[in-house]
Amino acid sequence: MDAYSFGMLCLWLLFGPFLGFKDLPELELLEYWKSENKLSGQATRLVVEYGCFNSDMTDKLCQFFDSTLAHEPDKRSIEFELILPLLAPIR
Repeated sequence: MDAYSFGMLCLWLLFGPFLGFKDLPELELLEYWKSENKLSGQATRLVVEYGCFNSDMTDKLCQFFDSTLAHEPDKRSIEFELILPLLAPIR
């Protein structure tokens, strides 16, 4: 599995209920954000606005989504050893 798909899965699992936008289904909204180069920014917005995380976890989730959902593939982290600790630092 690649890091981008993993980031998309995590975004959907964490914020699926908050993704609906008027009559636009969740998956279409995600595709729209991707096509407009807004995916990582919207993920960060969701973490900040709808997440009920402490400040450390908020920062780590924002880093995670910035690393996995960057619009340009060469700016995405492909090293799971670097991104997984952002989700579960104890593991």
